[in-house]
Amino acid sequence: MLNQFPNGFKLMKSVALVLGLLFVFNFSSTPLRAQAAGTTDIDISFPPLVILFYYDNIDITISRAALAGIVAGGTGDTALSQGTVSGNAFTPNLSISSSTTGFTSPAAVDLDLIEAWAVRAIGDSSGAGTVQVTLSVGDDTLTETGGDTITINSLNTRLTSVGGAFSPSVTFPAQGLGTAILGDLRLNLDLSGATVSGDYVDGQFTVTATGL
Repeated sequence: MLNQFPNGFKLMKSVALVLGLLFVFNFSSTPLRAQAAGTTDIDISFPPLVILFYYDNIDITISRAALAGIVAGGTGDTALSQGTVSGNAFTPNLSISSSTTGFTSPAAVDLDLIEAWAVRAIGDSSGAGTVQVTLSVGDDTLTETGGDTITINSLNTRLTSVGGAFSPSVTFPAQGLGTAILGDLRLNLDLSGATVSGDYVDGQFTVTATGL
């Protein structure tokens, strides 16, 4: 009986072989991919940092109007009325005092420099995380070629954003590198030694920013 279908049996074997090859072909047509993955932790040690922006030279031209406004409340060459007096026609005995009302002593004139310095800072985590700006005057005398002088009596500062009174130093929280803290300066000047117009040079001061 088995020999009755020799060709049919061979046909079934051939079909099975073809299907097997197709299966192997289809399976092997999708390439195998090698893959490996790893996770990395990253740590950054960030240092404390203070960046000070300042002017290494300041040239100031004071106009006649500004100078007259400071010491006499005028706008240039100024005539200041001293009111009315009466006296003996022969001996009027008139006197205008050196401390006449309406005149500010040139020995103590304020000169404000707005936004004269700036600081960007990263605070020290082991400290207060703050910055202190202090001032010092290296050469308090500005000299004209003929020998006349202007003297720096004092130098003070304040935060521009706060305004108000000036002081010898200011302290503020570090705001990172993205935010600049701005500061103003006030020089109190003695102009009484200036008797001629011209350039008064070589005064010097230092601004110091310190992380705390």
